[in-house]
Amino acid sequence: MQRFTGERLTFNVLAKLLALSVLIGFALLGAWILMKPKEATPPAQASSGPALDGFKFTGAGSCSSSNCHGGVSSRADKRIRQDEYSAWVIKDKHARAYDVLFNEKSKRMARILKLDKPETSAKCLDCHATNVATDLRSRSFDISDGVSCESCHGPAEQWLGQHTTRGWTHEQSLKVGMYDMKNTVRRAEKCLTCHLGTAEKWVDHEMIAAGHPDLIFEL
Repeated sequence: MQRFTGERLTFNVLAKLLALSVLIGFALLGAWILMKPKEATPPAQASSGPALDGFKFTGAGSCSSSNCHGGVSSRADKRIRQDEYSAWVIKDKHARAYDVLFNEKSKRMARILKLDKPETSAKCLDCHATNVATDLRSRSFDISDGVSCESCHGPAEQWLGQHTTRGWTHEQSLKVGMYDMKNTVRRAEKCLTCHLGTAEKWVDHEMIAAGHPDLIFEL
C-alpha cells in the first residue's frame, strides 16, 4: 500500500510539473509574439477611381468665375450654390496646403529627412498639391493652387464646359474624368488617399518624428 501511495504521489507531482511547464511555455510564446518587432508596412491602397486616361487638369482658376463657382454668396434658386470656389479660397485649409511648404517648419522637416526643397519634393507635393504628371497639366494649371478642385473632382478638361450645359448628366462627366464625389464611399476613399495614405504615399514614422502633424480626418 505504501509503495502504491508513493508511486501515486510521484505521478501527481510529475503531472503538475508538466502542466506548469506547458503554462510557462504558452506564457513565454505569448510574450515573444507581443514583443516581436513588427515590419512597417504602408497602409492598404484606397481606390482612387477610374484611370485618368490622359485627361488634363485645368487648374482651380477655371472654376473661379462668378457665373460658375466663384460667387460671393450662395444661390438658393440654383442647383448648385455657385460660391464653392470662394468658400475654398477663403475658408478651406486645402487652398493653403501648398503655401505651408515654404514655412520654416517644413524646411526643417525637409533637412531632417534629407529631401529636396519641400515645394519641389514629390513626397510633400503628392498631398500638398495636385501633383500630376507634367503632360497632364494644361496651360492654365498652377500647382501653387494647392489641394484644389481637381484634386477631388478629377481632371476637368473633358467635362468643364459640358457639365454646365442643359441635358448633360453627371454620369456623362464620370465617363470623361470626373470623380464621383456624390458617392459618399468614393468621397471617403478620396479623402483617405492623403488623410490615411496609400501604397504610393503615406506619412510614416520618420515624417512624424521630423515634425509632421498627426493626420486628422473627418467625414
